[in-house]
Amino acid sequence: METAARATAGIAGKGTLSDAARGELTGNLRRVHEQFVGNRDGNLADYIPPLAQVPPDQFGTAVALTSGDVLSVGDAEAPFTIQSVSKAFTFAMLLD
Repeated sequence: METAARATAGIAGKGTLSDAARGELTGNLRRVHEQFVGNRDGNLADYIPPLAQVPPDQFGTAVALTSGDVLSVGDAEAPFTIQSVSKAFTFAMLLD
């Protein structure tokens, strides 16, 4: 187990991802997207004007790799407002 953890850390540190791992990650992104793309639960946050203007069927996901590559599905290229999500990033920066 320790050897596997070290090997994984070494791969992540170099910013590389094997073709098999990249394919698996891309497949997982596609499966999750397909599973949730039709979900219309909840309401738009109409108390925040930029969020009220987002089409309710817009949905995308992206993963940025340490190599600089980005894997994405759906509407991941659409501009969006991060609103309260920024709090998690600010907190992470404070911890650093």
